[in-house]
Amino acid sequence: MMSLCATMHGAAALSLCLLAGCGSGYSLPAQTSDAAAASAIPAAQTPDPAACSQYTWARGAKTFFANRCYSCHASAGANFDANSQSSVSGGFASILQNVRNGRMPPGGPAIDAATQTQLAAWQGCNFP
Repeated sequence: MMSLCATMHGAAALSLCLLAGCGSGYSLPAQTSDAAAASAIPAAQTPDPAACSQYTWARGAKTFFANRCYSCHASAGANFDANSQSSVSGGFASILQNVRNGRMPPGGPAIDAATQTQLAAWQGCNFP
């Protein structure tokens, strides 16, 4: 699989990539199912733990989901509960797919590429 960093361009992208631990040859696992996406990635591909501590549920992800998803996804009855780390991580493959294909958030604005990259790196760190 092509490294996430190999697909990114620009200084901001490089900074995000280094924060995500891509400099160590890390590439995102294939997304086949929500269960597979939520499982731990192999140790050989695990990003630097220091990079994984930069963007966590408490340090950014919770705020993102509260600001961009909570108005529609405020309970488990709405596909996932945007206020629950376990609910978000359990359905993350589907969430990210819908963000990337423009289905979410409905009515926009679209989630920018840098934020999508940051969320994917959070997934690669196993949702700290």
